[in-house]
Amino acid sequence: MVGVFHYRSPGFVFHDSAQYDTVAANVLDGKGFILRDERKAQRPPAYPLFMILCGRNLLAIRLAQAAAGALSCVLLVMLCRELFGSESAARLCGMGLAFEPFNIFFTRLVLTETLHTTLMLAMMLMLARALKSSSFKAAAGGGCLIGLAILVKPAMLLMPPFLLPFFVAFQAKRKSIELWAVCCLCTVLVLSPWIIRNYIVLNAFIPTTTQGGESLWESNNPRADGGPMMDQEYWPEGTDKLPEVERDKAMSAAAKKFIIENPGRFVKLCLIRCIRFWNVLLNFEQYRTPLYNSISILATVPLYLLAIAGLFIGWRKSWHTTILCLVPIAYTAGLHLVFVGSVRYRIPIIPYLLCFAGVALAHWFRLETSDPEKSGHKSSETNTE
Repeated sequence: MVGVFHYRSPGFVFHDSAQYDTVAANVLDGKGFILRDERKAQRPPAYPLFMILCGRNLLAIRLAQAAAGALSCVLLVMLCRELFGSESAARLCGMGLAFEPFNIFFTRLVLTETLHTTLMLAMMLMLARALKSSSFKAAAGGGCLIGLAILVKPAMLLMPPFLLPFFVAFQAKRKSIELWAVCCLCTVLVLSPWIIRNYIVLNAFIPTTTQGGESLWESNNPRADGGPMMDQEYWPEGTDKLPEVERDKAMSAAAKKFIIENPGRFVKLCLIRCIRFWNVLLNFEQYRTPLYNSISILATVPLYLLAIAGLFIGWRKSWHTTILCLVPIAYTAGLHLVFVGSVRYRIPIIPYLLCFAGVALAHWFRLETSDPEKSGHKSSETNTE
């Protein structure tokens, strides 16, 4: 399958891919993780390093991402089993991810989504084990994986504070805060080399990237339509001539000003971004063909319906584990109410939708082999099956 995709599309499809490759080339040339001289921290280091490990060979990158996709299926089986204690649901969602069209489609693209999906699944598995067994070792592992995920995708930076209420809801208050603190500490430790490097190079505290302000402005400006517009090069006046760090701050300030001065427009853009994020069709016009549209609809609509049903079934059995499975969905969907909305950014949460879908199918067809002691906290509700 990867070979077929590679033959049909032997080059980069998106501008982001070319930028990651440029950073990788600069690292190999001894210039460091820079896009160019005036953009020294525009892209975080993990994905360019991944490309280097693949020899900057497009086929090797795609094969490595296919391997990461296969690992994601295994991790999803383990996570579903850990959360819901149902072997049948776990196997169903694992097989579902193996054949999920969007998961397969994005494997061939030189973008962060496939690698990020794998890291997030490993992270969620560690966090689930940490909360269920009060394991500081698992919490530390989860924190390290969050750090790696942030270095792949900077949008994950707010995940540690976002996790706190979920930790508190799952565990006794003191224990949950201790586990969360260990998780956060390990996240910071993983990020610290990049933070120190950025401080030395730019003389500023940059935990992830100097593209945050640009991304916020891209999503919230007078011309914004909810989708990507980096190629339009429409920036606040004068910011293109500013140094990297000042440019980032100026763009962020301009975007926030637009939001404050245009609250109605901002709400409308949030709605548009939400529609784009959950769209059953690909937003990119190049892929709006009858074949792609048919596959998208047939794969996505049943998934959404089954996931909603599985959410309610899972909640009745154990709201603790269900709410934990909702964490990546809520975080990612909420983030893209403010930033660009696209099917691309939905890829990392497809496994959790499949997890709920597997729970629904296992319940309806009475395939469950769950053990209440394995499924986390026992539900206070009566199982009505």
